[in-house]
Amino acid sequence: MELFQCKTYPLNVEDKFNEFLTGGFVAIGYPGLGDLSGLNKQEIRERLERVYHEDPARTRYHLGMVNAFCNTMSPGDFVLIEDRNNGNVHVGVLGAYSFKGDLDDVGLSHQRSVDWKAVIPRSELIPELKEFIRNRPSITQFKHPIEVAKLERYLNQQPATLGIETNELLSKALSILAEEMDSKDIERKTRAAIALLQYFKS
Repeated sequence: MELFQCKTYPLNVEDKFNEFLTGGFVAIGYPGLGDLSGLNKQEIRERLERVYHEDPARTRYHLGMVNAFCNTMSPGDFVLIEDRNNGNVHVGVLGAYSFKGDLDDVGLSHQRSVDWKAVIPRSELIPELKEFIRNRPSITQFKHPIEVAKLERYLNQQPATLGIETNELLSKALSILAEEMDSKDIERKTRAAIALLQYFKS
């Protein structure tokens, strides 16, 4: 399992933070390359050379971005995007690469689905993450073991990331269990205690 950061302004495209967050995806721009599914690094290089006609150094740079997005990232890896309005970082779990040809003209054709899990307030970012999100390339892989990022303390705070209606239902359920704890029926009381212990352990 790896950690990546993805800029919210794909190559030559305006900031797409809101689209990424509400649409549940990230994208890297690079229109005109076509579907890159299953292509290896050399095949992606050939596409870049044919479409963009850049010097070798620039081609290598772009190859690093595109190949990382298509081949280095894997479903189940984590990705961060930064809200440039407040510096907060959103954490999500990556899905597979997909090509959306109808979005090629707006630079959003190369996508990976993302299940957004949590938000890390800017004030709580550890130094390694602050340094990480300052990287300028569109895609960057975290150079430290993922444990260094300490994401688990945010990913485990599921109630804080749930919708308002779900939070209300959860509060009602916990209230019912608390009332059951006062029951004179020992069996009901025991079941409630077990349910509460399982919830607080999860």
